[in-house]
Amino acid sequence: MAHNFYIDREHSRWVVREGSQSMRPARSGTIWFDEATKRALRIEFQGLDLPRGFPVESVRVAADYDPVRLGRERYLAPAHAELIGCRRNPGGTIWCTKDSIAFGSYRRFGGE
Repeated sequence: MAHNFYIDREHSRWVVREGSQSMRPARSGTIWFDEATKRALRIEFQGLDLPRGFPVESVRVAADYDPVRLGRERYLAPAHAELIGCRRNPGGTIWCTKDSIAFGSYRRFGGE
């Protein structure tokens, strides 16, 4: 089950930074849920209407979640995330990068 969403610039708390510049863009995306548990399985979103003078041309984020066993309990935790960002060079060319993160080796810590 998937739900689309939109957050306008005024209500966005997501900050996009490039060097010393930052902004809070509007964004839209999709959240996929497990129908049985109602837990989020994947979240994707992208920045909208980034200003022409801002060094970032576009930015997209995706995160996948999987159940992880910690002790006797199962918790929903990030499994993989990806960030794709395209930047404007001073000469007018655009170059893009893709960062990928794999999460794992979760451990439960406790104390008394």
